[in-house]
Amino acid sequence: MEAHNGEDALIKAVLFKPDLILLDVMMPKMNGWEVYGKLKEHAELKEIPVIMVTAVSQLDESFENINAQNIKGYIKKPFDFSELIKTIEKNLGQAVDGSPFGSLS
Repeated sequence: MEAHNGEDALIKAVLFKPDLILLDVMMPKMNGWEVYGKLKEHAELKEIPVIMVTAVSQLDESFENINAQNIKGYIKKPFDFSELIKTIEKNLGQAVDGSPFGSLS
């Protein structure tokens, strides 16, 4: 599922409790670091792995935050689909078939 801003991301995380969250650093209404902080304050959401998505120009600052906050990884924009899948698989501990609907078998 997709959220168009930080507030929407938090609402959807509470409602749907996803297995993993890809969180963009730059979002309207609430940036990725603010959303991450709120997720970690919520008892039911704090264990969800978070992978930050950041533009190359933001990487130096983002990398410091990633290390300090125990984020599960990061993806640099623009990214290629295979890099995204490898990072997700690493954090979920399972293969992802590339289908937007998960495994269809």
